[in-house]
Amino acid sequence: MKKTISLLLALLLASLTFASCSDNPKESDNSSESSSDTPAESDVPDEISHFDQMPAENFGGWTYNIAGGHGTASEANGICEHITMEEYVGDDFNDKLYERMVNIQSKYNVKIQTHYFKYAEDPIITSVKAGSGDFFTGCVLFNRLSETIISGYAIDLATLNFDFNDPWWDKGAVDTLMINGKIFHGLGMIGFSAYESCSVLYYNGQLLENNQIKESPYDLWKEGKWTLDAMALMTESVASDRNNDNKFTPGDDVFGLLGRTLSHIPAVFSSGLSLTTWDEEEMLVKADFIDEDLMAVGNMLKKIWRDSEFNGEWDEDEANTLFKANKAFLLSRLLGDFRELRDKDDNYGIIVWPSLKENTEIKVAVRNPTTVIVTSDVTGEIKHRVETLLEAMNTYAYDYIFEDYIKLAVIAGSSRDAESAEVVRYSLDNKAYNTEQTFGLDSIVENWFNVIDTGLYASTNVRLQRTLPNRSKTFIKVYYGDEAEE
Repeated sequence: MKKTISLLLALLLASLTFASCSDNPKESDNSSESSSDTPAESDVPDEISHFDQMPAENFGGWTYNIAGGHGTASEANGICEHITMEEYVGDDFNDKLYERMVNIQSKYNVKIQTHYFKYAEDPIITSVKAGSGDFFTGCVLFNRLSETIISGYAIDLATLNFDFNDPWWDKGAVDTLMINGKIFHGLGMIGFSAYESCSVLYYNGQLLENNQIKESPYDLWKEGKWTLDAMALMTESVASDRNNDNKFTPGDDVFGLLGRTLSHIPAVFSSGLSLTTWDEEEMLVKADFIDEDLMAVGNMLKKIWRDSEFNGEWDEDEANTLFKANKAFLLSRLLGDFRELRDKDDNYGIIVWPSLKENTEIKVAVRNPTTVIVTSDVTGEIKHRVETLLEAMNTYAYDYIFEDYIKLAVIAGSSRDAESAEVVRYSLDNKAYNTEQTFGLDSIVENWFNVIDTGLYASTNVRLQRTLPNRSKTFIKVYYGDEAEE
């Protein structure tokens, strides 16, 4: 199956070669002969094209305009911020985006156009206010969603004709962003920004071998033993003050963990925790900073990031350089950054952030992606068209593009690529989003970042408890309506 986590190296490479070489997977399946006892691969239920099963319709040449964010008026910012492509560009992933557009346009007699903006919410709000219908769908940066949702410019996606149990929808968005049965953003594989924005760690396998460390982060993860303690011990084992001057200097010494702290959110989600809780009885968002496990995560992060001479938040370019020179063991970045390092055969792997405790179902934090909304003025026939086209974009990506994304994200000539692909598949199936950003409560994250240094969990929690009810009541009303006033 496309989403099976445990993959053998041979099967992985075979599937990636198939995905990149066949423009029409269904035709390739049909060209293979099969015995009377064994169905052809195209007849296997898990391999049936979901897109091909959708009935064709005629939308009369209608133009479907999408407002793309995080870019400029003419282009997307980053290879995987693209939603549509206007022509073949010579790489498997973006060429499949072009084929998706062509196939959908043909199947539904429609023109799909993406217009890129720095902030996609601006043209969306203007369109809804004016009733012009310029845009019915947009990809808005996660931390800029508040006004769009509070002011009623985005429709509740649960009211559209989608089955969120289908595998092409974003399970992580449904699990973490659906409140009281309502969800206003986050729609699967229309764009790949949420995939690119997964918070992960890269590890340097050469340093494991140099230090004769038998179990890699991947091995520990598979055993359910990839914890913050294990990571701290591993970075300490690998780090080396080579010139014995009692300090760690770039170029001379080997560091443990470098890169981005990402507001210290990844270890919270990987430990199955959150910064706030929702009190259903009192209809209140409450700070959770005095939770024992959350404080334990904070203390471990302070030990790893702040109290260690051989770990630290560094300039990304310098951290990349040290990692590639075998002078840093772990690199904290986003998934989409990994291919920046892959300019030659290497010994690198990808791993999720570790959890506080063993055998935890790790969730992978998504860092401020662009996320899909549908405008609140879609009704009648337009609503049907938008539903159909979004479903078609997702099913086509699930059937024909997902494997090319895995290849783009991971495969570059490392013996660890198959393991990394498994970790990436797990990450994409177990994403978690920062609800505080959706609610416009960025100060929660800022307080979390600061409290790791100060250790003042109790007083910070008290201060937040005084302010959160008023600051979150507008959002509570969006999700609970008149019930929130009772």
